[in-house]
Amino acid sequence: MNLTRSRSHGRVAVLATAAALAISCLAGPAHAHHGYAGPVRLYLETVRLEAQGQHWHIRAGVNDSGSGKPAPGFVVEASGSGPQEATFGPVHLSDLDGDGRYEADLGPLPPGDWSVTVSVTDAPGSEERAIPVTRTSTVSLQPGQALDVIGRRRPPRAGAGSDSGMAGPLAYGAAAVIAVLGLVGLWRARRPQARASASSSSTVHWS
Repeated sequence: MNLTRSRSHGRVAVLATAAALAISCLAGPAHAHHGYAGPVRLYLETVRLEAQGQHWHIRAGVNDSGSGKPAPGFVVEASGSGPQEATFGPVHLSDLDGDGRYEADLGPLPPGDWSVTVSVTDAPGSEERAIPVTRTSTVSLQPGQALDVIGRRRPPRAGAGSDSGMAGPLAYGAAAVIAVLGLVGLWRARRPQARASASSSSTVHWS
């Protein structure tokens, strides 16, 4: 019976290995519209506030960290708090041209120091999934003066924080490998016990 149990654990280890390989194969092509596996990792290339008469206008460029190209089709919102308890937002920024350049009118804002937050998430129901991005900056608004909340940025280095789109699949693959190694270790640990039990049961006792 112990020998049968040992063989059963061996089969479990083999099946777990096959399952891990299947998971890695399935994870590879998932959400790969942006050129690599896993959810797209975005970054804010630029965020700019521009004075338009008595109103302020916000523009944001959203790019794909993997390719550095503009990333249309995501949800971008801005909010802020300023002097004398003034606030705005959350305001939805529209990508009117579908080119990854989002903008919105913020209305009249009093001059002074402002904390401005811009967030990016994937669109509900979209096949393209995104890792959320949130950036908060402090700026000083002056009448009629445009300013860069975030100056033009290059794509983040691969593998740093929100720069690589491979983190999700790699994490799944690592978890699968760890699970397989655990099962194999358990199987090997029980083999000596199975042998000892088999040896004990085969010993003949003479009366």
